Amino acid sequence: MVAKKAAFQFLRQRYAWQYALLIAALAYLFLWDPLRNWWAYETTTAEVTAVRSLCAAFERAHAIPVEVDECDRLREKMATRSDIVVKPRLFATFTYRSPADNSAQTASVVREHDDAGRPISVGSRISVQLSRSEPTVFRIP
Repeated sequence: MVAKKAAFQFLRQRYAWQYALLIAALAYLFLWDPLRNWWAYETTTAEVTAVRSLCAAFERAHAIPVEVDECDRLREKMATRSDIVVKPRLFATFTYRSPADNSAQTASVVREHDDAGRPISVGSRISVQLSRSEPTVFRIP
């Protein structure tokens, strides 16, 4: 029993810096994003000023669209390509006052529903995180 205890103490002393490194890495992983959100972004609600139905052309197995345009025009343009999928998307345009320089900004996001879960329309309210240092940077929580 004494030998086991001595071996455990030896391991604890010898590898103490690895334990500290592991604890620091876990703290970084779990605390960095909440701290950065608190420090660099301000959460606010914005009013949707316009909703536009457009289509996006995606290559198969890719999440980033190749092109966005009116649905009929995009389907006609991409008809010859078999590796392209055309999907309809709702683009919601909203305005906000930037906390970085107090200027009015306009941005668009792809959203189907507002924060209350209703279909998005003009006048709907959505939550956005606005950057405190860059006027045009925002995130959707």
